[in-house]
Amino acid sequence: MSTLYTKNGCLPTILPYVLEYEDGTTSNYGTTFTAEEIARAGWSIAPEPPDASTFNTRTHRAQWDPETSDFILVSVPQEEIDRHTQRTWDAIRNERNSLLTDSDFIVVKSLERGETIPSDWSTYRQGLRDITTQSDPWNLTWPTKPE
Repeated sequence: MSTLYTKNGCLPTILPYVLEYEDGTTSNYGTTFTAEEIARAGWSIAPEPPDASTFNTRTHRAQWDPETSDFILVSVPQEEIDRHTQRTWDAIRNERNSLLTDSDFIVVKSLERGETIPSDWSTYRQGLRDITTQSDPWNLTWPTKPE
């Protein structure tokens, strides 16, 4: 990734092809600008955004702050967190329903034969139905499908 720069609080960006200095002169050497020319034109190397592994990306996001010319962590509004959580639970329910449908043949086969549903399949299917009773949709323990 190429180095990004900032000037007067602007979002980090690549350097322009032409640097303009306070005295009105310019340089247009493209990628051959020296560190002195870059600094003279008022540009500085932009800081790296915070590593997403160092904060909870569901509750915070990195945002550029033009006042400090740096990234800050801001809280995600609760309404947005709630919408994201609901969409995640909806996706989990869809996956759960698909897995239940995929295992319906065991129930039908057992009933057609007049047999009881094998206990490992009953346990598995109950585990699927109970998946939404877990508290954290991003850290679920899914039941293991019987062999």
